[in-house]
Amino acid sequence: MKIIGDLILEEDYFIEEDLIVEGNIICKNKAWDIKAWDIEAWDIKARDIDFWAVCYARESFKCKSCKGRREHNKFFCLDKEIEILQ
Repeated sequence: MKIIGDLILEEDYFIEEDLIVEGNIICKNKAWDIKAWDIEAWDIKARDIDFWAVCYARESFKCKSCKGRREHNKFFCLDKEIEILQ
């Protein structure tokens, strides 16, 4: 799934395919949990991110937890360190 512009979530989000966002992933209200296969975005800010294989942001990546369901998964940010929120 490819989204041009920002993806604004106001509820929990679940998809069973790759997610490419040409913009930011913005989570509001109770939409802090993202469950997806693979995630690619400019900026990600969420509480819990659960993904299959790869999750990365280009500019910033902030979350409380980030985990992959596949044994050899990868998550990273290209421009900054991942910020784990308390």
